[in-house]
Amino acid sequence: AEALGDIRSALHQALAEGRTFDQFVKGLRPTLQRQGWWGGKPYDPATGEIIPGRGMTPRRLKTVFETNLQSAYSAGRYKAQLENADQRPIWEYVAILDSRTRPRHCGLAGRAFRFDDPVWGSISPPNGYRCRCRVRTKSEAEFRAEGGALSKGAGRMETNVVDLGKRGKVPVTGYRDPHTGELFAPDPGFDHNPGRGAFGLDV
Repeated sequence: AEALGDIRSALHQALAEGRTFDQFVKGLRPTLQRQGWWGGKPYDPATGEIIPGRGMTPRRLKTVFETNLQSAYSAGRYKAQLENADQRPIWEYVAILDSRTRPRHCGLAGRAFRFDDPVWGSISPPNGYRCRCRVRTKSEAEFRAEGGALSKGAGRMETNVVDLGKRGKVPVTGYRDPHTGELFAPDPGFDHNPGRGAFGLDV
């Protein structure tokens, strides 16, 4: 809990000051070393006893840093977009379509819902570690001019239990596409909207 608290404080400081990942690690590393959490095998500094679980490494911290940074930006974008929803009520899911993008995220690319659709309570990006997806807003006139089809999440949201092995079972809510029958479910722990007060729990 102490280590997580320190990581969270460092994340908030990095967000507030616009720090780079290297600056984030440089500031946090001495604290994690002192606590015995730096490296592949965390240990209790008082006893030297190895603590079960993975320790913090630059690679793992980069995942934590990027995921929380994306959550913070998504939360800010959501609040700004919500304030302008009367002018731009159509929200479109945007995925970066390259070799790193997960197939489920590609499947949602271009899908549009109204801003108040229940789907945004579950699939608002990020939808997994290192997710780069985002939401783009449009006016109704723009959407009609483009000939887009509006999707609806009402009645199509499903919650399934995902077995994480030793970490237990976690319910995950996703969107069932009525046309393909496919279920888009975020990764466990990501089926929430960071702009609705959930940001800060990701660590």
